[in-house]
Amino acid sequence: INIVDRQGDLEKEDLRLLRDVVKTSIYPTIVRLRAMDKYKDKAASNETKLYASIKLAELWSAFGEISRSINYSINALDNILKRSQTIEDKDLRYHFIKRRKGDMVKDRLSKNIEIKFCKRIDYIGLEEAYREDISYNDLIRILIQLDPEEYQELKSLDHGYEKIDDLGDLLDNLTDDNQRNLDLILNYLGHGVLATRGFILTVNEEDNQHTIIASLREGDSTWPKMNILAQSNRSPVGILINRNLDKMEETNYIELLPEDTVSVICVPLFKEESVKEEYDRRKSNIQTRLRKHASLIGNDRVYIYLESDSYLNKFDYDGLMQVCKLSSLILLNIENKYLKELTIIDKLTGLLTRKYFDQQLDRLIEGHNKYQGNFTLLMIDIDNFKVVNDTYGHLKGDEALGIIGNTLRSSVRSTDLVARYGGEEFIIVLYDTSLAEGFVIAEKIRRNISEISIPGIERDITVSIGLAQYPEHSQFKRELIRKADQALYNAKEIRGRNNTVIWNIDLDENTSDENELVGILTGNINRDNANLSAVIKTASLVEKSANDDQKIHEFISLILESLEGQYATLIRLREGDYPIYMTQIRKSKNWVKTPKLNKEFIDRVISNKKGEFFIDWDNTDTLDPITGEPQWQSVLILPLIRGEEVQGLIYLSVPLIEKEFSLEDLNLGRLLTNIFAANLSLTNNKEVDLEEEGVVWQ
Repeated sequence: INIVDRQGDLEKEDLRLLRDVVKTSIYPTIVRLRAMDKYKDKAASNETKLYASIKLAELWSAFGEISRSINYSINALDNILKRSQTIEDKDLRYHFIKRRKGDMVKDRLSKNIEIKFCKRIDYIGLEEAYREDISYNDLIRILIQLDPEEYQELKSLDHGYEKIDDLGDLLDNLTDDNQRNLDLILNYLGHGVLATRGFILTVNEEDNQHTIIASLREGDSTWPKMNILAQSNRSPVGILINRNLDKMEETNYIELLPEDTVSVICVPLFKEESVKEEYDRRKSNIQTRLRKHASLIGNDRVYIYLESDSYLNKFDYDGLMQVCKLSSLILLNIENKYLKELTIIDKLTGLLTRKYFDQQLDRLIEGHNKYQGNFTLLMIDIDNFKVVNDTYGHLKGDEALGIIGNTLRSSVRSTDLVARYGGEEFIIVLYDTSLAEGFVIAEKIRRNISEISIPGIERDITVSIGLAQYPEHSQFKRELIRKADQALYNAKEIRGRNNTVIWNIDLDENTSDENELVGILTGNINRDNANLSAVIKTASLVEKSANDDQKIHEFISLILESLEGQYATLIRLREGDYPIYMTQIRKSKNWVKTPKLNKEFIDRVISNKKGEFFIDWDNTDTLDPITGEPQWQSVLILPLIRGEEVQGLIYLSVPLIEKEFSLEDLNLGRLLTNIFAANLSLTNNKEVDLEEEGVVWQ
């Protein structure tokens, strides 16, 4: 130390001496300390762990690492106290502690606390405890003399908790990631009482099935004792059990504790009155779903369970109240987490929903643009699936979709994204694969599907697959999906189905003309006749001797029927003034209130002068009356162009659960609107009260 203090005046001989000291003494000791630390953690024997903790406390103290030394002294003392508690005979207990140098451990702990925190700590010696017949276990009494911040510092490193200073810090760290929030809250509660294990879990009251929602230790799946959970239900604030405390209410139920457990806090979670009104409002929408899927509020009880196998803990009334204080926040995050899971999983196939897939694909492309990754996108369509539904019924069709979903999921890695993209259409992202590797996996999927045998369906099930590669084929989501879809179209319509096709530039050139006819000439006689009838009616309507408003009303009814929409809104554009909105709902002869419209979609169609179809994921105002889920809308927007000017738009929408607009709908709608708009002026300058029209912009 003296050499280091005068390092500015070091001579060559001093430097050689310092180097030799480090090489022959300090460095080997540090290596020895680290090795001993690892050995202590792996040791099976409590006696070996005790010896290692005592030596580590001694050596770290010699090196001036006071915090580490205090930590190992606490571990050693905890080891002695826990084992001595099982010895009922007073004399045997005395000799057990004496042989393991309990007083020496306490003395080093006391002196190091004085060095670290400048506080003199008194403790009960072994002779005093034996003579006065009092408990030698005064670890909590020693540590309670410290400030809370000092107390937490002693064990935070040993437990490895994420640093959260206080409740305000916890709230500042919460995000819209509910699972992370639950992990943080549990981490905060565990840190507060120095728990060695902890869970947020549910227990189904019908079959006692457990589900761990969050855990202090990753991979910890050892269930708490059921009688502790059951006993906690009998108190409005749960239960606190602690061998370390003398108060009657905190030493109740000691017999419930496992032999190696010192303390437990267990709290069943209930809704507080402050959130009851919000819960009741949502209850009607979510109650059925929650019960159906092992509810967190219905048949399942939610618990916070904290446990310590160490006498160094703060399992007290304050800790219990802190858990109760955060119960409503925990329940809110569990409920939101569950509701999100309901919206990301397609119930029929067990795959991801299209909305969630689109969100993940956006994030993936954003990340890959930064870090130069690559992936393969697969678009998959079941060949002639309509025949299966028509021949064997929709229940059999649903069964087939479920089996195909399982096959898709088992054919790729668990890290890949697999989603149901439409009725019988699926989409997959294969992470970090080349185009060649993607093709091999796609072929594996195609073969696996072709080998499926579904009882009651006496026909082969096959799929067609289109591939596009990021970033080779495109760095933009819509373009990449479009190209995978072009490859899928080629596999189905050009190569005769049950094929895998990789996108190439020739497909872009060859499919544009063919796509113009998709939806108009389908090969289905009934469908083609209906389409032809719609074209003839539109042409006749233009020639009809009626005023423009009557013609518009009839045309909107016609396009609603032809394209199977729910709402159709005519938007008549007026330069320098508000647009005019006229809305019909199917099977109604009257104008109705205009539903919420997506302005971003409208502006894009006006700018591009091209019709498009979308899914409006942003509109969550309308809830399904049965499931309580948002009724996401499939949207088709058709521009009404005369000359080169967009005079108006037709905005069609239908619940996604009922129908998704497609290229076929776009082509037929485009043909009908072109005939209608070319022969009718939409210019109209009459004033319209927007509130009366009921227009709501998204």
